[in-house]
Amino acid sequence: IDATQKDNRWTFSFADNGIGIEQQHLAKIFVPFKRLHGAEYPGSGMGLAIAKSIVARYGGDIWVESEFGKGSTFFFTLPVLKEGIVG
Repeated sequence: IDATQKDNRWTFSFADNGIGIEQQHLAKIFVPFKRLHGAEYPGSGMGLAIAKSIVARYGGDIWVESEFGKGSTFFFTLPVLKEGIVG
C-alpha cells in the first residue's frame, strides 16, 4: 500500500501476490458483471466497477498493472482537497 502526492493529485496504490491478470483482460475488469474466472472465485463482478465509478465521480482515474502468475498492482488518483472541495 502506498500513497504519494504530486502537484494537485494523490496517487494511491496497492499490490497483491495473487494469480495476476493476463494483459488481454485488463480493460475488462472494470466493466460491471464482467468476471474473468466464473464460479471458480466468488464475487458478483461489481467491486471494481463500483470502485471505478466512485473514483471517476471525484475526478480521479483507476487502473491496474499486472503480470499473470505474479500478482497485480492497482492504482487510483484523486485530486487534492482544497478547503473541503475536491479539485
